[in-house]
Amino acid sequence: MLDEFERQGIDPASTTLRIGIFGAEPWTEAMRTEIEGTCHMDAVDIYGLSEVVGPGVSCEAAETKDGLHIWEDHFYPEIIDPVTGEVLPDGEQGELVFTSLTKQAFPVIRYRTKDLTRLLPGTAYPTMRRMEKVTGRTDDMMIIRGVNVFPTQIEEIILAEPGLAPYFQCVLSQPGNMLELTVLAESNQTSATPSGWSSRSGSASGSRTTSAPPPRSRSAPPAGSSARSARPAGSSTPASPRSRPDSRPDSRPHPTPFTQRRGIPHPPFPPPRLTLRPAAPACPARKVNLGGRK
Repeated sequence: MLDEFERQGIDPASTTLRIGIFGAEPWTEAMRTEIEGTCHMDAVDIYGLSEVVGPGVSCEAAETKDGLHIWEDHFYPEIIDPVTGEVLPDGEQGELVFTSLTKQAFPVIRYRTKDLTRLLPGTAYPTMRRMEKVTGRTDDMMIIRGVNVFPTQIEEIILAEPGLAPYFQCVLSQPGNMLELTVLAESNQTSATPSGWSSRSGSASGSRTTSAPPPRSRSAPPAGSSARSARPAGSSTPASPRSRPDSRPDSRPHPTPFTQRRGIPHPPFPPPRLTLRPAAPACPARKVNLGGRK
């Protein structure tokens, strides 16, 4: 939306928009700051699941913006241990579970969302508990050297680098006794090389052969420095193009990763690299006999 305003030469602050409700995919506090500062409106988060009711299971209050209030008169929330299924007390992080109270025809009972969050007391609506922003999912959480890591942390680092495009892939390997994480990131051809990164030439092939932007690589920091999250091998997480417009530099503050906010130590961050592979050869045509007819 902001990119389109800029393309048409319209000042976003000149519109009559006062509150924007944003959902469907995770977004950071840095994105909230940019939206509110540019559009002069309140940006609030919303949460929902198609299996439960869709958008509207919980939503932030514009007055507080301190978590999403769950409408407990319709949805009963619980936080459980994703491994044992044990119900955890409020304030503990775990997997979010919902039971619908008023839904007809397709009710859900203790539906496991696989979203990781925690329940907090209500503020703007004291009778309704809040859920913290979802920090990850049980099916993409990886344990690297004893530390739980999430793809959202990788996304924060990618978005903070002007020289990287908002697309990346996390690959796990185990050359020895411990898992290793490799981050494959695409370079942003319109931006300068990020500080501390070096570039090398290469080519990539898809449906046609093209010249790829110079990939970036850097060495791992000393032991004890921050490590970021991972997604299982072969998966990719495209970040929203709105979160990193290529037409202007990224000057937003970099949010603190989830595990750093809670004092959890990190292993060294593995060096990202871009692997370029040639396109697979086309399959030869062949005749198929259908129903015995020649």
